[in-house]
Amino acid sequence: MAVNAISSIYSGYYSYTQIDVEYDEIKKKLAALGIESSGNKAIDKLKLEEAEKTQELEKAQKTATEQATKTGQGVSETDEETQNEEFTTILNELYVNQTGNIEDDYRSAINALRERFLAETNQAELSYLRNLKDNLDKIMQGLGYSTIAIDSAEMTGASAMSALNKVMLVNAGGFSSSGK
Repeated sequence: MAVNAISSIYSGYYSYTQIDVEYDEIKKKLAALGIESSGNKAIDKLKLEEAEKTQELEKAQKTATEQATKTGQGVSETDEETQNEEFTTILNELYVNQTGNIEDDYRSAINALRERFLAETNQAELSYLRNLKDNLDKIMQGLGYSTIAIDSAEMTGASAMSALNKVMLVNAGGFSSSGK
């Protein structure tokens, strides 16, 4: 029995140590990417996954752009396939279901981005969303489609919306008090 108790304690300690080693690795990768750790393993793990996805998208976009520049012929079938894959990845990231119509899917993605911009207060997440928007626009332009601009005020997030709401409330209060 004593051996089992010691064995249980050791395996529990060993599991705890592995988790810490994994989290330390996550923190190191975040620091290498210039992202600050939140102190929460689950949140930091998600941040790392998103940052790695963004890097993959940027790398794929850069490769597609370089290939198009080298050939001087615009977008080849391979580039178009790559861009369609990147487009699908971004739609999945925004939880947008594909309809098969790229223009409708793009509009849905823009609407999803607008909603997330308005709800977000974290500057790192806002930066990530801006990168998604930029990548989405590059893909659409590369495929020969026009893009939709998102007003810079919309891209500032919930903090700007909150300030605007305060101004609106103060002005609305002014109207009612000066009235009847």
